Amino acid sequence: MPIPHSSEVQYQCLIFLKEACLDFNESLVCRESIHCQDQVVDCDKVQPHLLDVNIESKFQNLLSELQQCSTTVEEENNCYRKFEEFFLKKTNYTLDIRRVLAFFKNTHFPIHTLHQTLLLEAIHFNTVAKLTTFFNPALIDAANSESEDSLCKVLQNQFREATISHLSKLNFSYHPKAFKQLDKIGLGKLSSCIQEVLEKPQRFKSYHLTLKDVSDELQQICKNIQPHLSAQNLSADSNSFLSLFRCFNPKAIDLEACFNQYQLASMQAVFNYAMSEEQSIEQLESQLSQHEIELLSTSNLKINYPDFQSPCARLLSKINIQANQSPSSQLLFTYQQQAETPDFAIAERKTYIPLPK
Repeated sequence: MPIPHSSEVQYQCLIFLKEACLDFNESLVCRESIHCQDQVVDCDKVQPHLLDVNIESKFQNLLSELQQCSTTVEEENNCYRKFEEFFLKKTNYTLDIRRVLAFFKNTHFPIHTLHQTLLLEAIHFNTVAKLTTFFNPALIDAANSESEDSLCKVLQNQFREATISHLSKLNFSYHPKAFKQLDKIGLGKLSSCIQEVLEKPQRFKSYHLTLKDVSDELQQICKNIQPHLSAQNLSADSNSFLSLFRCFNPKAIDLEACFNQYQLASMQAVFNYAMSEEQSIEQLESQLSQHEIELLSTSNLKINYPDFQSPCARLLSKINIQANQSPSSQLLFTYQQQAETPDFAIAERKTYIPLPK
């Protein structure tokens, strides 16, 4: 496997970081910082203790003592040992607090509560571990090369630096919830969307309901075409020629795959519009129209569903634009009126979306 480009590492890092944030238990178990009689303790069992007021107070005392004590290893060891003994007595769990805090010492990340400190370090470890597993063939090739030490170290440093870079933008009070919302609107596997949410949390928060409305509308459209999809499959199964044709060229009549692709592309276009600093409703309309053209040209949707109506106007009507902020508000108002008209079909919109022949 060739040495991965930094962009590949960044791409996978965002995916794995989001996964680690959505599964605190996996991250904590993966890190193995808390044990009970040599057994790793999961998040559900230890979390009440991590939120305990007395334990948190002792943890803050530990941080103060570490700042005030001299640089001698013995004094630091005493500070760590006292806290770990207190934690064991209070919870019956052993905690390797020294290893956890070493991450913050090396990265200069600010330390807040014990709960956040443990989770942040565990998320970092879990993300780097997943990157190491994913790019393991490249690491093996690097180890077998002439400059094995330098190449392996370069890759491992890339994994750590990419994770730390994205982790520095993480807000525990918001981003885990935002990542769940991103998953629900179908964009949770796109690293570009994850990065946008990391870097522009307030903007995503402002537009989340709008994005959810668009996603719900697309889901409703999908439900509407399901009977026609079933009818198409039934027709193909009953026709030996069509059945054979589908076996050799399934994409030709795979309406479900075509719509899923259309749904993802349309949702991403609306997301990019929402997160953009320079919004253009005209450009968004053009993109949605193009995705619709591609759907119709790559599927037999109009053949199996003659009454299929263009969803473009209905999707655009879900976008909220304040009149004082956009010169395109009148255009959007027109879309909203059109979307409320039940007979607004593709044929009536041929100015915007020419039908493929």
